[in-house]
Amino acid sequence: MSTAACPFSPEIADLQMQLRDLDLTQSPQWVQLQVPLQHFSAVAWLASQASSFRFFWRNRTGSQSRAGWGTAWEVKTQTPSETAACLQKLSQELAAAPPEIRAYGGLAFPSESRPNSAWNAFASCHFVIPRFEIVNEGLPRLCLNARLEDPQDLRDLQRALSALEIPVKEPEEPHLPPLAFKQSRPDRLGWEAQIRALLQAFELEKLQKAVLAREVTYQAQSPFSGLDFLLTLLKHNWPGYLYYFQWSPETFFAGLSPERLYQRSGRSLLTEALAGTRRSSAEKNRQDQWQHELLTNPKERHEHNLVREFLESALHELCDSEIETAAVELIKSGPVQHLRQPLQGHLSTHTNDADILNCLHPTPAVGGAPRQAALTWLAEHQNLERGWYSGPVGWISADQAEFAVALRCLLADRQTLHFFTGVGIVRGSEPKSEWHELNAKLETLLQLFHQSPERMLDWE
Repeated sequence: MSTAACPFSPEIADLQMQLRDLDLTQSPQWVQLQVPLQHFSAVAWLASQASSFRFFWRNRTGSQSRAGWGTAWEVKTQTPSETAACLQKLSQELAAAPPEIRAYGGLAFPSESRPNSAWNAFASCHFVIPRFEIVNEGLPRLCLNARLEDPQDLRDLQRALSALEIPVKEPEEPHLPPLAFKQSRPDRLGWEAQIRALLQAFELEKLQKAVLAREVTYQAQSPFSGLDFLLTLLKHNWPGYLYYFQWSPETFFAGLSPERLYQRSGRSLLTEALAGTRRSSAEKNRQDQWQHELLTNPKERHEHNLVREFLESALHELCDSEIETAAVELIKSGPVQHLRQPLQGHLSTHTNDADILNCLHPTPAVGGAPRQAALTWLAEHQNLERGWYSGPVGWISADQAEFAVALRCLLADRQTLHFFTGVGIVRGSEPKSEWHELNAKLETLLQLFHQSPERMLDWE
């Protein structure tokens, strides 16, 4: 991908003028300067910048998207036990900032060990307020975020503006290389053994559900850009939360998730139970059959009800109002579909996003039930570092927040690609059908590389 850039633009001149007019009598203070953009490509902007940190976020309906680079402020920890303190620090910083300031990032799935070096660039908890941000919500605009404490900060911003590159043409057509299969963790025999052990645990322990994950690794046959992958996702325009985080030049994490963890607007909290899976089809008779199976199958409804009951209990803890639970509906996600049930409530006065994330993550949709029993079993029996897979990814501001669950995702470390998928295991689960469900979920992203999981991961 290549983009041309010009050394001067009206946007830069406008931002420089706004910088000169800032009142620095109050410090420290957060400011966000904005200029409108008439014609732009967010990916072209990201490609033309020198910063190692870049992100992209699009909400599930596709009505809002944001892209950004550089770091105005960040908070992170590599230690899972310090995640709560990390989130509290973030909440305190945002409380002192204007509501238009957002921090973007995510959390890892709970784990005390980090054996997979592919996740080294990703902290257990990491949020960034970007230096520059492109907002596409109605009138597109370029934003400059800054925390000002002394005149030196102003000079640093002026230098950052002088170094800002303005793309003058669209990015080239993206190219994703062919992939060579490397390994599946676990492989088929390991998968069967894990499910047998888990089914036995259901009989012996107070465990109702656990979500087993699989990591499938491929090798790209030629170098490619993470932004090419992002642009390919955008061109397909599939429904779902689209997220992209690049913390280093060699590594990025991206995906397309159907599942909302929660959305907060003021004190209003919206979440959803999303569990149960069947393939989807463009052929009406087959689609009608699969929808009927999903809505009526006792195993699928049991798995879904475990998630709903957990969320209802969590919302009673977080909220000071009656919990509203909507009817069950179906939601499509690429080649599969799920049961979905929205829930909402009104947050208690002193509840913040740190409390919400701690209470909701991980739900039984990605961890299990009861939560702690399932996490303990997974830590003891599944030798797989999930990293940010199935963790919350999204953004927080003083008066709003929105998080997806990081599903249908890819971690790329240079030319090595790690695809993560998972399935909920309950009484009655069968290894073969659950393996095929993993393949159906993997197909969402793998088809972008013109690959089929069935060729390398067939059950036979």
